[in-house]
Amino acid sequence: MTKNKNFSGQETPSIIDTEYESCNFSQPVPGTQLFPGDDTPRIFIDCNLVNALPPAGSTVRRCNTTQVRRSLEVGEEVVRVGDRDATVKRYADRILGRLNPETLALEAKQRDIPVDPPEGTRDARIRDLEREKAEQVAKEAEIAERETVLRDEIPVVREVIR
Repeated sequence: MTKNKNFSGQETPSIIDTEYESCNFSQPVPGTQLFPGDDTPRIFIDCNLVNALPPAGSTVRRCNTTQVRRSLEVGEEVVRVGDRDATVKRYADRILGRLNPETLALEAKQRDIPVDPPEGTRDARIRDLEREKAEQVAKEAEIAERETVLRDEIPVVREVIR
């Protein structure tokens, strides 16, 4: 039995066994067949099988069998950046469903979960600019509040000094 190993992104794991416990087999693309060309049924216990398809006849117990498409464009919106408008794409991870542990068939339950734009994209840079602008506005508001407090306290301090 192989335990506590990370095989994420590997269609054919670097350790070939018939039993795996607490191992990560997650794949970037939904429906990725594990052990291609090898139909030996295997046992998976407490494993991460996101986007992975175990060989037919395998036993799957207490595993995460979610099938998900990552960072899909799901819309766009126009935002104001400085004195210009910019179009920003919205992204989501689309949950397609999960594998039924008994039949290894997909049980479709589609829903979208909003996510940040992928790093390195124009949309990620615009998002970062929006965050920087919000932080700057918050800092300016804090400074203005401190100045107001100081302006109000100076006459009181002068009275105390007299």
